Amino acid sequence: MVAALVAYLSVAASSSAGARSVWWSKDLALSSLAAIDDRLREPLKDLPEVLVNHDPPRAIHDCAALIEISRRRFHLRPDDNVSWRGFESEAAPCFALEALKAAKPAARSFVSWFTLSPASVAKLPPAMTLAFSNDDRADIAAAAKKCQPLGAYEDELHVQMAGPDQADVKTAAWSGRIVLYARGDLNGDGIEDLMFLRQAQANEGTAADSSVFIVTQKSPRGCLQMVRALPEGLGSGGDRLH
Repeated sequence: MVAALVAYLSVAASSSAGARSVWWSKDLALSSLAAIDDRLREPLKDLPEVLVNHDPPRAIHDCAALIEISRRRFHLRPDDNVSWRGFESEAAPCFALEALKAAKPAARSFVSWFTLSPASVAKLPPAMTLAFSNDDRADIAAAAKKCQPLGAYEDELHVQMAGPDQADVKTAAWSGRIVLYARGDLNGDGIEDLMFLRQAQANEGTAADSSVFIVTQKSPRGCLQMVRALPEGLGSGGDRLH
């Protein structure tokens, strides 16, 4: 009992031991937080044109334009799964950069223990799986409510490190990569958050998704939980079209 109390107090103390600086992955190719707007205006290549209402096809030249158009209902030209997968793959870093604009040093942290590893990937929230249906989403929500981590939610979870901040993931249903994109206070509550890129492809069929997840832990003995997933309803005002 005494040992457990000491361990608990040690974790609690470390959670408030000074502000934790903002960190981001070199994969974002960002020199400083002040340079985000410049990064958002850098050219994007090979994106399909988008169709908005009955307007002529519109080219997307940079992240700033992609983020602006994402708030509207649109289709792609051509409007197929291959086009959407490529579009989402390009969109994910754009939304990560946009979210990083709000980043501040965290006054407290309950994720100071986190470094990307097979063990820590298993502790991520179940929302970071690839959902195939509304039933899957309901199951994921129920698992998250019970603090069930990804490693327990998935029937199989195999993780192999691909770099210091990158892990290749394979489950019974999907395979992909998880990248630790950033860490800092990303939503203004003073508590350190983690930002991840999760790329996933179904092992069978064509289902795929590239999303950014903001994850946090709110107490020393709490579980990792999702704060936000990006992009939100890309191109549809709430529901993806593909």
